[in-house]
Amino acid sequence: QESEVAKKIGELAAAAKSPEVKAALENAKNEAKEAAANLFEQKQPEALAHEEKAAVDLKAAEQAAEHSQANNNSKNQTAEDAKREELENKIDKLAAAAEKLEQAAKLEKEIAKDASDSAAQDGLKADKAKELEQKNQEAADEAKTAENVIKDAAPKAAQEAEKGVESANAAGKDLKKAENANGAQAIQENEKAKPADPASKPAAEAAGKHADEAAKELSKAAEEARKEAQRAAEELSKLDQQESDKLAALQKKVDDELTKAMDPTTDRLAALDKAAKKIDEALKNQDKADADAQKAESKEKSKSEEKPADEKQATDEKNNAQGEVTEASKEAAELSQAGAPKASATLEKAASESEQAKSDSDKDTPEKAAQDRKATKGLLEEAKTEIAAAKDQLAAEAAKELSAEAKESAELAQEAKPLDSPAADALGNAESQAQQAAGNPSNTSEQTQEAQNAVRASLAEASASLAAKQQQIADALAQAEAKANEPSSEDGPSQQAGEEKQGPPQAKPGEGQGTMASNKPSRRPGQGAKKAAPAGADATDRAATPQGLRDEPWFAKLPADVRDAIRSNAQRRPPPGYEQRVQEYFENADR
Repeated sequence: QESEVAKKIGELAAAAKSPEVKAALENAKNEAKEAAANLFEQKQPEALAHEEKAAVDLKAAEQAAEHSQANNNSKNQTAEDAKREELENKIDKLAAAAEKLEQAAKLEKEIAKDASDSAAQDGLKADKAKELEQKNQEAADEAKTAENVIKDAAPKAAQEAEKGVESANAAGKDLKKAENANGAQAIQENEKAKPADPASKPAAEAAGKHADEAAKELSKAAEEARKEAQRAAEELSKLDQQESDKLAALQKKVDDELTKAMDPTTDRLAALDKAAKKIDEALKNQDKADADAQKAESKEKSKSEEKPADEKQATDEKNNAQGEVTEASKEAAELSQAGAPKASATLEKAASESEQAKSDSDKDTPEKAAQDRKATKGLLEEAKTEIAAAKDQLAAEAAKELSAEAKESAELAQEAKPLDSPAADALGNAESQAQQAAGNPSNTSEQTQEAQNAVRASLAEASASLAAKQQQIADALAQAEAKANEPSSEDGPSQQAGEEKQGPPQAKPGEGQGTMASNKPSRRPGQGAKKAAPAGADATDRAATPQGLRDEPWFAKLPADVRDAIRSNAQRRPPPGYEQRVQEYFENADR
């Protein structure tokens, strides 16, 4: 069931549009996966801890979804955001201009070749000269557009582009001369078969020379634009690294605060409240058991007048009430174990005395049963007093912790303001919720618990927002670097057939300072998702069954639902010793 929950959360994460919501859901999915693994390994406490954190992350995702639209509409741009946007726009402009210049250079190379080849032969015919003239004008226009775009961003590249445009214009004039050398009517349809006028040779030769110069100058301009784009990308990388480091450091502080907020003081307080109610329920049933016992004793004195059915009914009622006392005492003992161990021990004694009272009643020793019931009631009253004292102590501790959480959240919110507005808002909510709960001593344990859960969810929302922003920064940087480092169209294919084009190198999570944490930041310690193993090409059943298990006879003997459960988790990396433990367990199951 926990694995199915993780799967459903994963589907929600895949469909989420908001980065903050997606990050929170990914965290919840990872927690649910860890809980499922712990349950399979019979590690209940660890599983419960991961389930609690999954619930907190789901609440954070819900809050992030509610805040997402408002945050998008009113998001404040930080100084770093503005600088990053400026650099990204600069890279976009330079990359687009470089592409135009490279295309113009390519056209000029083609013009230079055609014109030079024609000059080396009979000359340049009028129709060909006009065709090259139009091509040349296209190249000059592209280069001029690029020059205007990069005047401020890359002055040196713009100067080279200006030279290229001038050379292209000179080539255009030469091509016009070659066209005119063939006569005004030479380009008419009936004149196309005529050879080129030799007088067009000098003009064609000059056009080839100028077009070649234009190609070189435009290529140089493109190269300078690329270099400037790469310098901007390096500046962006440094800026992003600095901001990512700040975000990662802040996220760690938030996660540390969340870990502290997961301390179950408020949980223990709420559990004691439930335990107190169970004790009241046990005392009420004890009074009923006492009354039923008195009723049974009264009927015993006039036994000859009672019907056997009436006697049995009185005994059943007495035993049922005493059984309720035992069960309520046991539940109260379990609920109070963490928050009031002394009361828990007293309640266990009460449960034992209650069981003895039922046993003595069954043995028809009413005097002994009465003593047991009296002892039970006394122990329940004692436990009630002990729980009340423990609740007072825990309430004071919870208020102190909430006050500290409010202070820490306020400091973190201030730190987050210049880095991530949604995270700052979430931390501000955590501060408000913690402060209100800490400053209101009249709150019930349920209200305190609710406030603590809200603080946890807000902290988790802030953590998810910080993680999402780091991912956004990394993605934007990768795109900018890809544009800045895009190979020139003149370079030709740079990969062998079948090879994939490699993007800019991506930093790996966990690397030291100076390396961009471009992937999703690591989850709280010990809570990362397990890596999936690649699926094989065999049949579904064999590919989905763990290697080393599918051919074992004992595996085939497992119930179908157990085999399906193992197969469904086969893509997950097993913990050390997993297969051996599973094998030993089922091999010895019948012994």
